[in-house]
Amino acid sequence: KIPSKSLGLGMYQHDLSEKVLDEKLRLTSIDAVAEVGVDVNSCSLHILQKVPSLTPALCGKIMKSRPILCRRELMSISGFGPK
Repeated sequence: KIPSKSLGLGMYQHDLSEKVLDEKLRLTSIDAVAEVGVDVNSCSLHILQKVPSLTPALCGKIMKSRPILCRRELMSISGFGPK
């Protein structure tokens, strides 16, 4: 992980505390993952955990179920699917 203060995000990034900057970057990465999506067969656990509504336990189950050939296969993972 690269420290947020080292990213070079602009001349005003140092006006924010590192804690606030880290939280904003975390939320932005979650938004990006939600918008773009992930390839569950190749993404890291760290990226998979940024998918909204996926719990750490469910992410682990997805990682263990690789390779997943189609979206329908996700429904066979315990805890995945409609409530």
